[in-house]
Amino acid sequence: MKIKLRSITENDSPKLFKWVNDPELIGFTNYFKPVSEVEHKNWFNSIFEKKDQVLFGIEDEEKELLIGTCGLFQLDFISRKAELRIKLGDKNYWGSGAGTEAVKLLIKYGFENLNMNRIWLKVMEDNQRASKSYEKVGFIIEGKLIKDMFVNNEYKNIILMGLLNE
Repeated sequence: MKIKLRSITENDSPKLFKWVNDPELIGFTNYFKPVSEVEHKNWFNSIFEKKDQVLFGIEDEEKELLIGTCGLFQLDFISRKAELRIKLGDKNYWGSGAGTEAVKLLIKYGFENLNMNRIWLKVMEDNQRASKSYEKVGFIIEGKLIKDMFVNNEYKNIILMGLLNE
């Protein structure tokens, strides 16, 4: 399977709205709160104006199908660091390697195009699939935040991972 990163377009908005309202998807990153169409539209319009982030669609090239999003956030051009976030919204691609490939492409973009020195991320300790994927591309564990996030009626530990441009 070949994937690519591409710009988010207006045509992607309905799919992104569906994904943000899927409790199973949101449960990997945050507590679930239904998002209204108005809230989504405001968020969607704002992503094109923000200077401290880059957001991409993850596309199955063969099928020309949007399967997720990924981006670099909190871009700090002085310290040359950014936070990586990814969401595979199409559950048919979970475990397929598409997320790992997207992370590789995003890291390459961050290091080569944005001249970042460090890319970091947060992952729930019990999300083993994601942790293994991040380790596969070179991220190392840098720390743990104990009971840092309240999700699905329980506190979750958060693992901090980082990768240097070396």
